[in-house]
Amino acid sequence: VNADQAATVIAELMGGDLLLLSNVDGVLDGDKQLIHELD
Repeated sequence: VNADQAATVIAELMGGDLLLLSNVDGVLDGDKQLIHELD
């Protein structure tokens, strides 16, 4: 078992939320427009 898998299971058991961090401005759609919110 690697640390990423263990952290995933622990977060699921604790009811954690997924938080994505990145050094880019965001996600672009098919027209290369910034998507302001993902759900």
